[in-house]
Amino acid sequence: MIALNKWHRNVYNTDLSKMAVQAYDVMTYYCSSFFLGDDKPSLMMNNFEMKQISEMDGYENTNVFIVELEEFELLNAERELDD
Repeated sequence: MIALNKWHRNVYNTDLSKMAVQAYDVMTYYCSSFFLGDDKPSLMMNNFEMKQISEMDGYENTNVFIVELEEFELLNAERELDD
């Protein structure tokens, strides 16, 4: 992620936004899965776990977590529960 952001900053004189990295991960995941049959591509910030419940259903990302905002910082609420 650091190397990609440095390259982007050098070429475009700005940092990558979270939305841009999200879009990169979504495109990488679905294109790798559809065209290459690779269900575990190397992603920048996401960890998709797509599951199909039955043959008639679509796919659902089962890797989710809850975040909370504390003093303008996003924290993983589940990690707080484990401590």
